[in-house]
Amino acid sequence: MKLNYFFGLIRRKLYFLIFSLFFLLLSGCGNMTANLNSIFKGPVIQFPEANNPPHIVVGESHPLNPIGGVEPYAYTIVSGGGGFSGSSTFTAPSSPGVVVINVTDSAGNSSLLTIQVVPTLVATASPSVIALNNTSTVVPQGGVAGYSFSVLSGGGVVSSSGVYEPQGFVGVATIRVQDSAGHITTTSVTANSTLQISPMSPAIYTMTTLPFSATGGVAPLSYSILLGAGSIGVSDGLYQASSSAGTATVVVSDALGNSSWTQVTIQQ
Repeated sequence: MKLNYFFGLIRRKLYFLIFSLFFLLLSGCGNMTANLNSIFKGPVIQFPEANNPPHIVVGESHPLNPIGGVEPYAYTIVSGGGGFSGSSTFTAPSSPGVVVINVTDSAGNSSLLTIQVVPTLVATASPSVIALNNTSTVVPQGGVAGYSFSVLSGGGVVSSSGVYEPQGFVGVATIRVQDSAGHITTTSVTANSTLQISPMSPAIYTMTTLPFSATGGVAPLSYSILLGAGSIGVSDGLYQASSSAGTATVVVSDALGNSSWTQVTIQQ
């Protein structure tokens, strides 16, 4: 009877000791717990861009950074193309699409990563030639959505939506476009001076001619008579007065609809 009691006491103390050690392992040995989790949870792939799914541009290379699992890792492309340079640097294929990559650790755990391969970032300005009183819209394509705009050289301003205004600047402005992954491209806008017809308020005799010209604006230019008599060459601006005295309003217009006008006085 006493012997059974003695062995029961020892068993209880052993149970208490085992429970205490197990509790210490769980609560105080963080590294050991992390290692156990690493073995049982499998690898998780981290990618540089914080997009879901990750995006990279065609032909670009990015390192894959798996965490968890048991090193070393092995990589295979399940679908979509591309390849690896070095042990873990993925190079995207030359055409856009979806790539699926599998990573397997040395314990047999595996994880999949889906990557969206997007076209190279480009930008165009429309229209690319404007006058001072016009605007141009910069349109990005490709890259990773989420674009920012800035004037790299020249003058004028560009809004957060890509609308460029010369604000008095005449010349070529270079606009810088950056996507949310840091890719950069540029495009340019040429700003001409305001369209202006010449000469202003001329006077000529009946049945004579007068050449008109214009500066600024956006070619091609066209001439017309808004009011009054006479005729004018659409492209060369040569005005032919009528046989009667009076006035005529001559207008020059450019490709963007800008216009400038003057009044001609016809004398006998």
